[in-house]
Amino acid sequence: VLREQLVHALQDHQVCMSRAEDAWRHAESGCTRGSPEMELELEQEACARCEDDLISAARGLYSTARQAIHDGPSDMVPHAELCCKDFDDAEPELTEAATTRGEVWPEILSVATELAEERELQAHIGKHLQAEERRKKLLDA
Repeated sequence: VLREQLVHALQDHQVCMSRAEDAWRHAESGCTRGSPEMELELEQEACARCEDDLISAARGLYSTARQAIHDGPSDMVPHAELCCKDFDDAEPELTEAATTRGEVWPEILSVATELAEERELQAHIGKHLQAEERRKKLLDA
């Protein structure tokens, strides 16, 4: 039963990891395409939901591995210990990465707003330039 719980916890973690990676790829693509701020806010929310799910799945896997250390068969214990050690070792980096991601989103949204304003200005300038070119052609004729 414990082995099945570990397999299930690992699968859940892998699924959540894949979803989080997809969400971040989609957000990155939105940034590359120059998506408007409102779309990027939705991407931010999707990434946050996926990360919350991933954290929950990681905690579930960690908890199940801890249980395996204490209650599992002897052949499972070293693997469970390694799993827990890897999580413990990665925890500071994961915490720092989460903090950094939280700090980056406001900058992303700010840049998206600035880019949208710049595109609008370029469109306005382009229309003004076309009008001036038409006026010049009329004057030259």
